[in-house]
Amino acid sequence: MPSLAVTEAITTIAAAEAEFGLSRSPELDFFSEWQNQLPELDASDRVNLEILWRRYLYHRSSGHLLESTVMLLLVSPLLTIAGLYDPPFLLKAEESVVVNLADSEEILQGRIDVLILSDRSGSLLWNPRKPCSQSGRAYPKPLPT
Repeated sequence: MPSLAVTEAITTIAAAEAEFGLSRSPELDFFSEWQNQLPELDASDRVNLEILWRRYLYHRSSGHLLESTVMLLLVSPLLTIAGLYDPPFLLKAEESVVVNLADSEEILQGRIDVLILSDRSGSLLWNPRKPCSQSGRAYPKPLPT
């Protein structure tokens, strides 16, 4: 069975949608856990988020941001602000992923950069593989449990 890196076999969201039969949900409450019973941001959180936003805009203004830059500037500080480094959450880094495609003999392999697990909630992973563009289209991907 041939084995390919995920990033070589699937290079766009459209390719992933076609390969795995995925589609965007038009439902505004698709991830209702992101909208219901959320704690209010306190003044300190708002200040920290504003600092991160200014840093991001400053560094993005010089061109594409590499994955490691986004991790340093945004992902790690956001995980800290959100309390996702503390119990009950568990951080996994560079987790291997293998996808066996049902309709072919192809196996896709890759790594998830940051995977955060909790018994109470879904998972959050961060796995950008291309430089983040000027449009800022690199987002964490929530996975419901």
